[in-house]
Amino acid sequence: MEKHKKPPLIIDSGSSTIKAGLAGDKIPSLTIPSFVGRAKFPHTLKKRTSDTYVGFEAERNISQLKLRYPISRGKVENWADVEELWKYVYSALSLTTNAQPVIISETSFNPCENREKTAEIFFETFNVPGMLLASQGILSLYSTGSTTGVILDCGEGTTQITPIYEGFSIAQAITRMDLAGKDLTEHLIRLLMRSGYSISSSHDIELARTIKEQKCYVSPAKIDMNSPLEKALPESFTMPDGRIIPLANERYLAAEILFTPDRLGLELPGISQLLINSVQNTAIDLRKNLYSKIYVTGGTTLMTGFGQRLLGDIKKASPKDVKVKMVLANNRINACWLGASVLSSTSEFGNSVISRRRYEEEGNRIFYTWPF
Repeated sequence: MEKHKKPPLIIDSGSSTIKAGLAGDKIPSLTIPSFVGRAKFPHTLKKRTSDTYVGFEAERNISQLKLRYPISRGKVENWADVEELWKYVYSALSLTTNAQPVIISETSFNPCENREKTAEIFFETFNVPGMLLASQGILSLYSTGSTTGVILDCGEGTTQITPIYEGFSIAQAITRMDLAGKDLTEHLIRLLMRSGYSISSSHDIELARTIKEQKCYVSPAKIDMNSPLEKALPESFTMPDGRIIPLANERYLAAEILFTPDRLGLELPGISQLLINSVQNTAIDLRKNLYSKIYVTGGTTLMTGFGQRLLGDIKKASPKDVKVKMVLANNRINACWLGASVLSSTSEFGNSVISRRRYEEEGNRIFYTWPF
């Protein structure tokens, strides 16, 4: 066990945003979009040493940029771009890379080669003194103060269900579905295009995401597409160019695919059934306890009506002898980051962090045996 004088830097890299900050803070001190931009027409932007835009600078110039999303479905697809984003984190927080250890969150079923590449960047490029790669599900549970429960995390790229007992994830019951916020945005775009609106550029897609977050909601019950659709209260969204987009049933139809993906011809369970399947794959004597401790996290779960629909669906479909209880904390969009902050103050962190010396001695093979 190695002790570090400075608190670790926590980086939670998602498909939509990167949250970062020093352990001990109440919330992440930095949240940036996890996209990288290049100028569509370089002569229209101020000359600079790099043609790559990240962080707040990318947000400010978004309409003039072609955007790339280097993290897709929770998995890094472009390491050069992700390294630029991580460099920006250190710069924006005024930190030197070798000053403190780092905690990096990772999705379920993260391939070992991705763990190896992450370690290579942080140890060999950034020269960090120590690093911990930790499951997003376990970190999120740390934020609740509990050691047993089921984490349902629905973010931008993936939906993950992680049952945990006494601090250890139940590997055979972890489930993941590549259907999440990104897919709701894409479905909303299809619905709007059917109404005659053109949405094609990466900037327009970001605007569609904003429409989804501000105007859409989850229907309280399954929608019968064979019956006349309930009329949603009309809303509108004003685009930056002054266009006004009226919204009606699109407001709840966009989110419905998360609960009934068969509507799109997808052979996937809905999110409620996904959780039930996960719990039913645990030992029979654990199930009642797990059903009573469901913790909901992730940005997509912030949609109005999400918790009500999820709880109602699970109660209807779960075994009749269980009592279903669900927690939707106000800070659930930051649950993973906050859990990492809690972890850093425990002896578990000191015992689990990989030191530079150990990495240099054992190399990448350490990630095939490291338990956390």
